[in-house]
Amino acid sequence: MSAVGREDFRENGEDLRALGNRVSQLSEEHSFLAQSYRNLYERLRLAQGSSSEPTSEPGEGTDAQETVASGHPRRSVQASLAPVPSGGTPRPPTEELAAVRRTMHALLERQGELGSGLRSLARHPLFLAGGEEPRRIRARLNELGEKFQNLRLSADALVRRDARAVSAVLDDLCELNSVASEDLVRFGQRLRSRGDGILAGRKEDRRFLRGDSWRRPS
Repeated sequence: MSAVGREDFRENGEDLRALGNRVSQLSEEHSFLAQSYRNLYERLRLAQGSSSEPTSEPGEGTDAQETVASGHPRRSVQASLAPVPSGGTPRPPTEELAAVRRTMHALLERQGELGSGLRSLARHPLFLAGGEEPRRIRARLNELGEKFQNLRLSADALVRRDARAVSAVLDDLCELNSVASEDLVRFGQRLRSRGDGILAGRKEDRRFLRGDSWRRPS
């Protein structure tokens, strides 16, 4: 292989490894959102526990769940960003619901920003190689990005629902972001592994770079 060819592979390997790092960083953002939604869910559940209007428990079906259903089995998220407040005088349920709605709206705005970022990332030249693996990652990034942007567009409608429906939406949003975070962790690890393999000269990883679309612009 010529020196120019080796240099191309080295640059592409470094680019691929950097792309994997970027995808992994986005996984942390979605994990953060999942925990934030779970924290709001618990706040609302406790506030409504003393009222006559029960909130839905995870797994109960409502119209709100159909709005943001992830299509994956539910998994419990144990961690939350902060412990649910205990002791002292609790807020009235209506006041707590209003506070949850405000925070939820801000989180959905951030959700939409991340969705835009995912769709932009999916246009990275490294995903245009033509192989099955980069095409699959690119398709998933586009799918998640579009879904999250649509959530921001429907934020006003989602937060105006009653307490029971808001609780169900929060549960679905937690699940959706948990699944997205897991996917992005896996993609990031795979891309970094491919980049490291290319830098190490592994032929099976070099075959991942198919076509001129992987080349840096001259």
